[in-house]
Amino acid sequence: MYQARKRRRRVPVLVRLVAWVVAVFVVLGLAAFSGVRWLNEQVSPSVKPGKAVSFVVKKGESTQAITDALGKLGVVPHPLVFRLYLKLHGSHAFDPGIYQVYQNESFPKIIDALSVGPTEYRLTIPEGYTIAQIANKVGAIPGHSSAGFVQALESGQVTSPYLPPGSSTFEGLLFPDTYFVTSIESDAQIAQMMVDRFNEIAKSTGLDQAQSQVGMSPYQVLTVASMVEREASHPQDRGKVAQVIYNRLAKGMKLQFDSTVEYALGNQVSVLTDSDLQTNSPYNTYLHYGLPPSPISNPGVAAIQAALHPTPGPWLYFAVVDAQGTETFETTLAQQHQDCSGAAAVYCAG
Repeated sequence: MYQARKRRRRVPVLVRLVAWVVAVFVVLGLAAFSGVRWLNEQVSPSVKPGKAVSFVVKKGESTQAITDALGKLGVVPHPLVFRLYLKLHGSHAFDPGIYQVYQNESFPKIIDALSVGPTEYRLTIPEGYTIAQIANKVGAIPGHSSAGFVQALESGQVTSPYLPPGSSTFEGLLFPDTYFVTSIESDAQIAQMMVDRFNEIAKSTGLDQAQSQVGMSPYQVLTVASMVEREASHPQDRGKVAQVIYNRLAKGMKLQFDSTVEYALGNQVSVLTDSDLQTNSPYNTYLHYGLPPSPISNPGVAAIQAALHPTPGPWLYFAVVDAQGTETFETTLAQQHQDCSGAAAVYCAG
């Protein structure tokens, strides 16, 4: 017997359309939800911030270059996302300098760090450094150069009441200390900072009373201090070295200090030759009487105090007699030669 085939029930078109639309919205919703979660993870990472890193923003550098650098350092995983975030929040221009941020840091905190400005740079100038050596250290700071620092000193932008009229060098007037500077400060501002610090030290040490103390001008005493800084191997010897200088000057003797010749040669030699001692320079105290025309280094407080308050004594000669820098002080050349005759003697002054 013939049995009729059951007719398949068709789902109405409208129902199918609604189901398709719902499915699309579900997929889009899931995608949007995942996208939002992903974006939130970029903006505020769930992991703890990583290690601190430093990076440099150069003058005129673009936002893209800055964000790309942050991406390479692991601060932001996707530089493009961070750029878009910056645009949405109106942050775009940052001062040049050195910044410190953390890897996997949140976008708001990164922007805060960039908006505050560059971090400070620790600049430590050892006692006895020359302007050339100081300039090299300044030149290591991003945004600065050694040539720019020297030019700033010669430009007339930097001033000091201790600079004699007609003098062309600030040698001796930059105080060796630790300074905190940024790359956005000018070379002239850094130089003036060092000069201002020297002015404070000069007053506190009594340099203004140099004439009544040792019968010399403050600048002359500073020149003595600069030689003491380069010649005294140990703290206890500073006052004696200063006294040798004053004793020699009083007797009309040449100072004959190797440190002055080294300065004339740009401090490029460690052992002077007989030819070096004939160097034609006003700083060569083997050829010329009296003090050199300016300081030969930038002395610290102890050397200035030694020049103002030399250790009383009749010494005219001193010599380094061992590798530890032990110095002996004598009144005659014969005694100095005897001190220098030992195998350990490495240097003789005068």
